[in-house]
Amino acid sequence: MAKLHEGLAIHKDRSAVAKKVIDEARGVFKSAAHFAGFVKRASYYKDEDKRFDAVEEKRVSETVPSKLDYVNTHMRAMLDLDYQIERANSFAAADLVVGDSITVSGVPVGFLLTIEAKFKEYRAMIDMIPTHAPGIEWVVDPDQSTKGDILKAKNDQRSFLTKKTPVYNVVVPATPEHPAQVKESHDDVRVAEVTTTVYTSTISPAQKSDMLARCDAVIQAAKRARQRANDTEISEDRIAQPLLDYIVHGS
Repeated sequence: MAKLHEGLAIHKDRSAVAKKVIDEARGVFKSAAHFAGFVKRASYYKDEDKRFDAVEEKRVSETVPSKLDYVNTHMRAMLDLDYQIERANSFAAADLVVGDSITVSGVPVGFLLTIEAKFKEYRAMIDMIPTHAPGIEWVVDPDQSTKGDILKAKNDQRSFLTKKTPVYNVVVPATPEHPAQVKESHDDVRVAEVTTTVYTSTISPAQKSDMLARCDAVIQAAKRARQRANDTEISEDRIAQPLLDYIVHGS
């Protein structure tokens, strides 16, 4: 008997072929000319005109029953495979093994696929989590949160406010004949100290990296479990023929 993963491998092709055949049949059915024929005979009365006798014929190029038989061949193959896959999916399951231990036993293959897809979305969210600014030593601040999820920089940041103060320098000393020549400049003089305490509620780059790694482990575990589940055998049951017979023949 075939395995579920083997059925899944050909499912897309069978579905595509069935759709193509149905679309082609719709185009054929649009033109009644494919299903019509005639024989046109011209027979002259006078003997001298008999040479003009003629027969024109157009044969029927297609029949509706034969076209339906052709379409139904592909419909039957697609529907039977769909049925067999869904039957197998109802039994296909595997243990979800993360690391060295079984996290969940007997997970249905459909839900394993859900885990794989949804945790890829979850991983994309984790990848956007902001992390601590580098070069700063962070400590828990119990005054901000009792949960330990708000940190502050261990050392305050120090800066200064300055004010420009004029400074006068004698360039040329005074003489009895001339006054001194003085040049004015300005110095930045500290007038105040500013102390800044910085807080953050982000996580460390290492924490983020570990979360991403664990998320990847879950995704890979779901993928491996799904591959094991898809090793389930599929039945050879058929369901399409009675349905198609009922539609076409009413029986």
